[in-house]
Amino acid sequence: MAVSRDSEPVATAEIPHSAGGSARLIPAIQSVLADAQISGRELGIIAVGQGPGSFSGLRVGIVAAKALAYAWRTRLLGIETPTCLAWQARMVRNGEWETSSNRLWVVQDAQRGEFFATSFRPAAPGAPTVVTPVQLRSRNDVLACLTAGDGVTGPAADSLAAEIESRGAHLAPAHVRVPHAGQWIDLVNELVPTPTSRSSDDIDPQVWSLRPIYIRPSAAEEKR
Repeated sequence: MAVSRDSEPVATAEIPHSAGGSARLIPAIQSVLADAQISGRELGIIAVGQGPGSFSGLRVGIVAAKALAYAWRTRLLGIETPTCLAWQARMVRNGEWETSSNRLWVVQDAQRGEFFATSFRPAAPGAPTVVTPVQLRSRNDVLACLTAGDGVTGPAADSLAAEIESRGAHLAPAHVRVPHAGQWIDLVNELVPTPTSRSSDDIDPQVWSLRPIYIRPSAAEEKR
């Protein structure tokens, strides 16, 4: 997570993906706000990853964001996680990494031997432009989508690294393949370039309407 001022991160924190991580969320938010010397009521917007991702992680993160946006009367923005990851990969500078095609694939672990795969147009200005919306795919389906020169990023790219490179596609640097909220600040500004005037008592409609993107039912739901 990150807090920014004048489009620059002033405080950040990482919560490990481990058991009990959800219990650390609110204390981490309090700590980041204290480090930034800002109160929740002073925030202009709360942005949260909308998924797809783990069921429990998405639920906890979005419920927390909605509750805080309600309590602090702050604007709320949900951003699809693949869009965040595509943005991070595209922002890599100094020739560290580049693609020679018109596609950047974001690959996430969907468990059960499957993947969430989304493709973007990497050179388009502004926020990343979706070419192929997120879909649930098998390992072979993901690899069959790749062509020489494609870029590939996302947390699951490591598990496909050898096959990706054998197809002439290019892996993004490791440090941008996992979500880092501090790198989303400019993306949020792209998506919400001009804050609208609101009463300090207004509740953002997204508090009621924002939903996680699951793509498929949970294992428990499928057993019903």
